[in-house]
Amino acid sequence: MGNMRRLTILGSTGSVGVNTLDVIALHPGRFEIVALTARSQTQLLFEQCLKFQPRFAVVLEPSSAEDLRRRVRQAGLSCEVLCGLEALEEVAAAFDMPVVIGDSALARRSVTAWFEDQSFEQVLSTICAVLGVECSIGDTAEVGT
Repeated sequence: MGNMRRLTILGSTGSVGVNTLDVIALHPGRFEIVALTARSQTQLLFEQCLKFQPRFAVVLEPSSAEDLRRRVRQAGLSCEVLCGLEALEEVAAAFDMPVVIGDSALARRSVTAWFEDQSFEQVLSTICAVLGVECSIGDTAEVGT
């Protein structure tokens, strides 16, 4: 895993986060997902944890964190489930790696540009550029670097 690019995905259960993970899944061996975060969608976040095996999963709601901890434990995953905005900020800042922000509320707290008013093609192009990968939409158009 030494040559893999390490990423944290803030808002992994939102549309931008899901699209980002879809792009990452197309490039196995190039990325290591260190952390996935969500507000409260534990079912989708759990499925993402199964697929991407992050070291951390962070949810903002305490009841969601308990639900996710139970699921992670039952599945035998080595993912540490954390809760709250402080945990989210700590995980995002703890590693020297890019952070892909897929949640517009988190983006407003963290950066000045966010994806809410962009088309799918613009979002996908931005994701591909951040990840440094080629992406295609359907069978024809290619975006990214």
